[in-house]
Amino acid sequence: MIAKCMALAALAMLTACAAATTNPDADALQADATADAAVLDSADTQADVAPDVPPDVPFEIADHPPAPQDVKGKGKVLAAPHTRVITFDGDTLRTTEETFVHDLAGSAYWAAATAEYGVGDLVVDPPIHLALTPTPSVTEAEAEAFVVDQLTHQTALWGKPDPATVYVLVYPLGVTVTEPQSGGVSCQDFGGYHFIVSIGGVKVPYAVIPSCPDFDGPGVDLAHVYMLAASHELLEAATDPDPYNAPGWNKVDAAHSGWGTIAGGPELGDLCTFAEGDPYTWPDKDYVSERAWSNNAAAASHDPCQPTPNADPYFNAAPETPDSITFSGAKTAGVRIAAGQDAIVPVHLFSDAPTGTWEVWATDYATWYLQTAPQLAFDWDGADKAQGKNGDVLNLHITVLKADAKKVEPYFIFSKIGQTTHTWIGFVGN
Repeated sequence: MIAKCMALAALAMLTACAAATTNPDADALQADATADAAVLDSADTQADVAPDVPPDVPFEIADHPPAPQDVKGKGKVLAAPHTRVITFDGDTLRTTEETFVHDLAGSAYWAAATAEYGVGDLVVDPPIHLALTPTPSVTEAEAEAFVVDQLTHQTALWGKPDPATVYVLVYPLGVTVTEPQSGGVSCQDFGGYHFIVSIGGVKVPYAVIPSCPDFDGPGVDLAHVYMLAASHELLEAATDPDPYNAPGWNKVDAAHSGWGTIAGGPELGDLCTFAEGDPYTWPDKDYVSERAWSNNAAAASHDPCQPTPNADPYFNAAPETPDSITFSGAKTAGVRIAAGQDAIVPVHLFSDAPTGTWEVWATDYATWYLQTAPQLAFDWDGADKAQGKNGDVLNLHITVLKADAKKVEPYFIFSKIGQTTHTWIGFVGN
């Protein structure tokens, strides 16, 4: 599912989370952080980002704590995926919706997002135009029942249920999709989801895409919102078609399990929803798409979210995680600090090509996403921020101001050069 924001507690749907709210204090804090980081945008600083490694010294990526790896369950992936776009009367974006999915077939984007996980080229079957107007409010159960009914009757439009076909049900503007069990509401808590349903013993994957103006921010084109949601759900339906009963690529390795919770889910698209450069903009069309977590790129210390928006070096800052803590019901690696106490966490800077120095700072999850009072305080040997480059190890001083009720405080480390920012997630356990 493509969720509106990151969440501490997953709802009953795969990756729903609380809707973002407006908080002047939090907005001001974020604005201050942005203003503070702007030092790297000055002319003086821009000169510093040029590589400063002597040409006769071979470049090596510095040792650092590893990035997460997504883990496959016992479920299958769609090795030869098909898809059908299903639209209703009154959908003014029908042509755009169908053309975008049509162009996913054979695209460099689709291969970059899915190929390493055993998913083949996408085949797009003829779309289905329904001469129906949906009710203004549709529950998740009703949407599923509609898919079951149409495929059970095996009409000329729908044909027989196909376990290799993702049926993409697109609801037009004015239709709200709800998930009563979790309380999730489309365009507030989620921008799309995918499940699987059994029809006559055939397990059929399907996705639901509501039309969500402003879901990805004020003024974002509605067509682009659809493209992001559709690409997100299609890549996840192909790599994890049965997320509950027989999970595919739907789990983060034990040392990094907390990343899946913070990112809004452990599926490949979910893990990139917080990444810089998400969504991916196609170089040859006015399209955007969800980037997908790449185990291969992460293991090689490259940008783990693929495809990448440009050829710039990837750089980041990874904290040491010596302790095992329990977060959201699972063990994850972090550092233990009691309430009211502090500790020094070594942070390793690395890049996959030469760069100059970059700026590094940290923010706690409570402030940045929950928009509540800070639970953690940070300084870098007495400073609010630090600078470094590949191979440097910085000292991050963390103080627990207030222990969370769950005895875990997530935080983020940001690295920035110019207009590019990369993020690493850390955890403090009490």
